[in-house]
Amino acid sequence: MIDPPLKPFAEASNLEIALFLDRDGIINHDPGDYVCRPDDWHLLDGIAEVMQAARHHGYRLIIITNQGGIGLGRYSMEDLDRIHAKMLDSLATEGIHPDAIYACPHHPRTETCLCRKPEPLMVQKAVHRFGLNPTKSLMIGDRERDLDAAAGAGVPGYLIPTNADLRQLQGPWTEWLRRTIMLICITLGVLAASTHTIAQKLTAQVYLDPACPQTIAVVDRLLHQQEVWGDQVHWIAVFSDPALPEKDCIKYLMDHNLAMALRRDPRRQYLSIYGIPQQPWLLITNNRSQTVYQGPLLEKPLPARGKSVWENQLRKLVESPMAGNESSPQRPQVRGSGCPVRMP
Repeated sequence: MIDPPLKPFAEASNLEIALFLDRDGIINHDPGDYVCRPDDWHLLDGIAEVMQAARHHGYRLIIITNQGGIGLGRYSMEDLDRIHAKMLDSLATEGIHPDAIYACPHHPRTETCLCRKPEPLMVQKAVHRFGLNPTKSLMIGDRERDLDAAAGAGVPGYLIPTNADLRQLQGPWTEWLRRTIMLICITLGVLAASTHTIAQKLTAQVYLDPACPQTIAVVDRLLHQQEVWGDQVHWIAVFSDPALPEKDCIKYLMDHNLAMALRRDPRRQYLSIYGIPQQPWLLITNNRSQTVYQGPLLEKPLPARGKSVWENQLRKLVESPMAGNESSPQRPQVRGSGCPVRMP
């Protein structure tokens, strides 16, 4: 099994990684002809889980698509905007917000351009725009031209059958999909074990380091808050030390009766990557994956009376779930600044 390409810590400060995805046949069903209307667009099974897993492992999500039907007059750029609006809405319901969409509207029968796959221009634009490390990124496509475009930008590619369910295929994503799928189910509240399951509103990620002497000081508070808000908040333990064996993480949870899902830090190294001091830390996100609160679990100095700051803030967020930043995530730009056209 191939391990997913993860960036080393030395590159983390200035280079990102991305999962590049073809659109038709990878994200949505490819009918064998052009998708000309929003009603023709249908999300494929399995792709949401793969995109969620990639995001949890530190990948940006970038869609690269040829839309030659525009050049042929089958549909317009406005039609494409409406199709992509439906795509973004469908992905948003799965908690997925792509970083960018690059679409080439040209067709070789009508005009020659530099951006249509297998040309690498759209991938190269994303690499430069987001400061990506191409060799640590990945392209998934269902045509050789997808892989050729990626290779031209130095990005490894993986070819799969059209309209396949990626969960059923072995590939570079297999291991991190397996490791992340349970976390995704818990985070998004889609473990349909019971039809009476209450939709969760908040996810509380608790960054811990068992070797840190301050950690034990917050365990009782964590247990109490889990008992109080267990039906409204997902609790996830993120261990900051990448060298800590998974069995030790699990043992720590069991020894301290922490009812949390286990998640290893996807970006490796330590919490400084997140701009978080080396101490127990709480990060709360809402159902749109937006940060609504973060702060230390142990204040200095400790409050003289009552609950700590984070406990009071958690209570306010649960009782008023619309509090905090509820602005919609910025949508990726569908149209770029134009394609340089190769003159005849």
